[in-house]
Order: sequence, then structure tokens, then C-alpha cells
Amino acid sequence: MSFSRPKKIFLVDDDTSITEKLKEFLTNDTGHTIMVFDSGEAALHAIHEMPDVVILAYYLGHHMKGAMNGLHAMEEMRKHHSNSHFIMLSGQDSYGVALESLAKGAEQYILKDEDAFANIAAFVDSIP
Repeated sequence: MSFSRPKKIFLVDDDTSITEKLKEFLTNDTGHTIMVFDSGEAALHAIHEMPDVVILAYYLGHHMKGAMNGLHAMEEMRKHHSNSHFIMLSGQDSYGVALESLAKGAEQYILKDEDAFANIAAFVDSIP
């Protein structure tokens, strides 16, 4: 159970199995509002909603030619709403990918592993 205030969270991932499970996990007893997007472009168009937290898949849209990846989407969203907290969610266990994500504005780089949802929830709960 969360003791922090409810947050508006953007969940940006083209993997619906992840988004459905994470949305359920984050809304269970928290009061958080979750908006799910399957592309960086869609999330960018909704940035006027001023999310508290944006969770992005690193390889977002990798199967669509010309699609915005998670890193580029984060950079563009930060230009329009710099008060959001950004989490990069990735299956890439690479120091270089993590370092690049953090250098470009992600506050957390979380691996898609068995602890991912708990790590995301802990970060979200730490935000006042």
C-alpha cells in the first residue's frame, strides 16, 4: 500500500503484456491514474496532461520504421514538460544504454526483470 499522494503516470510501451500487468500493479490500492500509450508519438501528443511520472520502454517502436524510440520520446517530452520524472524501462542489461538514458534525463533505469514492477513502484512512491 502506498502512502504517497496519487500520481498521474504515463506508461509508454508497445508490449501490451507489460503495460496491462504494470498498470494493474501500479493502480492496486494506490489511487494512481495510469495513461497507457503504445508509441512515443502518442505520449508526446498527450504531454499537456502533465504527468508526474513517465515510464518508457527503451526499444519502443523498434519494429516500426521511423518510430520514435524511448530515449528520443523522453528527450522530446522533457522539452515540453520538464517537471515530470522519467523512468527508462528496458531489457537491455548494458551499462552504456543505462548511462545514456540517465545522461539524457531519466532518473531511473530499470531492467525488465522479476523486480521491475517493485522497483518502479518504490520510485513512484518516493516522489512527494
